[in-house]
Amino acid sequence: MTSPLQTSLPLDTSSPSFFELHMADRLHRALAPAISHIIQGILAIDTAQSGAARVPRRLTRVLVEAGDEVQAAVIGGMQAHAIVNHDALLAERFYQVQRVTGSGKQLGRTDRAWALACEVGLPYLKQKLDKLHRRWTQHMRPTSRFAKLVVFLYPFLHAAYEGSALLSQWLYLVGISQYFSASQWFLRQTFSRGSSVRLGSGKRTGGSC
Repeated sequence: MTSPLQTSLPLDTSSPSFFELHMADRLHRALAPAISHIIQGILAIDTAQSGAARVPRRLTRVLVEAGDEVQAAVIGGMQAHAIVNHDALLAERFYQVQRVTGSGKQLGRTDRAWALACEVGLPYLKQKLDKLHRRWTQHMRPTSRFAKLVVFLYPFLHAAYEGSALLSQWLYLVGISQYFSASQWFLRQTFSRGSSVRLGSGKRTGGSC
């Protein structure tokens, strides 16, 4: 027997649910700590072992001096492969959703490049800013104008970054906005349920490049 609620409120199967996008976002955010853990594991192996079994010194030096950059490069390569082939980041593809333009069209090359810049480059810059602020407030007193400016502006930038994410998700949840995040609002990109052919085969079907 079909209930009145089921007949009067048909589901919109073209747009992913809030739960799907929320879980995809959590999975996306977990990727950076996972890569960082791998890097720390490599460094731990190098510290514990000796002789021929040790990690090459050149690799160790790179991981120590540019660990954040290596992490961003690895994530960027993985996400670039995913979005070029599937119009979706890794976590989004896992939940069978893909990105489209605000008008519902397939992403072009510029759209994909901007998506990578916002979803990989922006978190990298935020991570560097977090570390600078932590260093200048906990370990050493800022002396330069730039350092003082970062310390002063950081609370406002952090609040804007996290607040925009929360507001965007709330607006999506209540159906006011079609954009799940502030970056997608800026890019004018939305989500659509990916077809099994597109997401399964890894090949785009038509559309601009």
